[in-house]
Amino acid sequence: MINTAVYHNGGANAVQEIAYGLSAAVNIYWKEQKQGLSIAAVSEK
Repeated sequence: MINTAVYHNGGANAVQEIAYGLSAAVNIYWKEQKQGLSIAAVSEK
């Protein structure tokens, strides 16, 4: 689960929170795929 509370508490608006959250999720997927995991396997984590 991606936690965007730190951005919210830091003054980010809703759009910024969503953008940071999506960016973090994409980054996690890319790192896991480089290690050989499928998107389905990463999603189960």
